[in-house]
Amino acid sequence: MWQNTEGIPHFANKSVARKWLENRLRQGRAAYLFYDHEDGPGMVNLLDGVSEVIEEGEFGWADHAPYRADVLLRRANEPPSALEIVHTHPPEYRKLSEAARLGIDLYEIEGGHPPFSEKGLKVLATHIAPANRRPHRDFNSRMIDLYDRIANPSSLDDGFIRVVKNWRGSLDQHDHAKRDEMEETEKKFARLRSEIRQQHVFCARCKKPNELIDGDKGFRYSSILAHRPNGGCGRIHLCQGCEFEIRGGWHGVFPSDAVEWWPRDDCPDCRDVDQAHEDERDRRFAPGPTGYIVEGRTVSREEFLGLLTLLDWTAVIASEYLDWAGAGEQRLREFQYITRDSIAQLIETVYSGTDAPNDADLRPAGIFGGTLPPCPLTLGEAAAIGSNP
Repeated sequence: MWQNTEGIPHFANKSVARKWLENRLRQGRAAYLFYDHEDGPGMVNLLDGVSEVIEEGEFGWADHAPYRADVLLRRANEPPSALEIVHTHPPEYRKLSEAARLGIDLYEIEGGHPPFSEKGLKVLATHIAPANRRPHRDFNSRMIDLYDRIANPSSLDDGFIRVVKNWRGSLDQHDHAKRDEMEETEKKFARLRSEIRQQHVFCARCKKPNELIDGDKGFRYSSILAHRPNGGCGRIHLCQGCEFEIRGGWHGVFPSDAVEWWPRDDCPDCRDVDQAHEDERDRRFAPGPTGYIVEGRTVSREEFLGLLTLLDWTAVIASEYLDWAGAGEQRLREFQYITRDSIAQLIETVYSGTDAPNDADLRPAGIFGGTLPPCPLTLGEAAAIGSNP
């Protein structure tokens, strides 16, 4: 029976790497890795097409004895990938040869102490199987092209990347529909503001007129679905004070008339109004396709997340450069907050699905001061497995 004779640091790093990748796979998130290779610097989503993450996963049948990868990333119909946590010595030549023969990409990862040190686990060496080299080159060329497309915008209207939720039709149609919806909302509130100004809008409960705040800048207004015993069930105007009271106030104490202002399940008019409200909400927020746009052109979700990862890594490199150049601690914190927080928000919009139905966009050159630094994939610098979206 095989026994684990590895040291604690190696075992800890291997277990942490497996658990980290396993969690991301379960969450449906990517896990990008930057590396240096004889073909040039590159990046790859380790979890692309992966169905299972195995610690001490077996592969190969050279000499009738399978090899074991520290972490094996299995795929249903494609060769797996492998991680080797190099703590004392690199993988032996025969193991690398067998991986290459089987089309398995193998990444040597430095085992730190403690596991997953501040900058992540460093990639010491990358072994891309010959059969996989062209797909790697094609993906990295695509990433460099997307980066270049937004790196140096000629105007404030250029250089945007966008996540477009519930996208139907062309991008122009989507933007036109969003604009029409916004304009209609603005007209609706302009009409309501005019009615309030003329004191034509009264609270249905206390009968007091609604009021404007600071002239035309805003107003206190609430609208709820309510049952009316004599007909006319539907939306009614309430002042904020009355709405707060019938919802229980600060202490959850309801006034005696609270029940009079809620819709009733046994009222056909209330049910019709409620259904119409639900239909309208479904129309506006029903799940639809999501578009990923780079400077007006659609890209795949994989490419979009790859670009965001590339931008995040650019921010890391830029931070290190500012530190080397003697930038103050306050400036470093501000730069890191502005860049990495902006990128992280867009990443979360990608993963949020229909939980966040609104579109989101970012002009990366703007948060970097006008133009982007050189693409990290053209710098030839090895990177880490940390800071993934």
